[in-house]
Amino acid sequence: MLLEDQVIAVTGAGHGMGRAYAAAIVDHGGRVGAIDIDTGRLDSLARELGDRCIPIARDLAIEGDAAIRELIDRAGKIDGLINNAAAFRVESFTEHSMDSFDLIVGVNLRERMQASGVIGAPEITYMTPVREAIVWDRELPAFMLSHSVADFDRWLVGYDGAADLQAAKGIVGHAANRSIDDPNLAIIYHQAESFDTLRAFLADDDLKAKMQEAGVTSAPEVQFVTGGWAKLYG
Repeated sequence: MLLEDQVIAVTGAGHGMGRAYAAAIVDHGGRVGAIDIDTGRLDSLARELGDRCIPIARDLAIEGDAAIRELIDRAGKIDGLINNAAAFRVESFTEHSMDSFDLIVGVNLRERMQASGVIGAPEITYMTPVREAIVWDRELPAFMLSHSVADFDRWLVGYDGAADLQAAKGIVGHAANRSIDDPNLAIIYHQAESFDTLRAFLADDDLKAKMQEAGVTSAPEVQFVTGGWAKLYG
């Protein structure tokens, strides 16, 4: 069968679409880790699906990671995840209480991140996009680079002037951003068909000369990543 010996977690499994997902997983030979805050619904689901259903009663707003760990402890593994649970309240944004806000963010964002394997606190940089020509339709090797500049507007002229060099060296997608917290911090994103191409570009003497002419004042901080359409939670 399609899901023979597979263990699939489903959040919000007690009712609606989550319950339908859980039943379909069992119908196709899998075991379902049914995660829901409502113990009554979970008990009903477990009676319906039998021993191929592993009910896990957890509050996903604060226990998303614990729910996944419990499933792995009880089933021995996890092969897939359907992030079905969501929280929504019909209220004006200005009328949301902190409890309501915590519930919505906890279930709709924090739980999805934790269940998808995020184990550390996020590092957030607030920035203003100033140039964008990113390839979105597929994953590509990329780097994120930041460095300080003497004058951002002067640097941006130099960045625009390096377009031909970027293309000649294999850069197929790019973006430039300005930090909100530090207006003279430039944050650049470049894509290429291979990481070797990106590394060669960063080591290029012509690029280093153009960076110096544009007023770069610090060594670059570089992180290599993959980017494109697939970088989504859930």
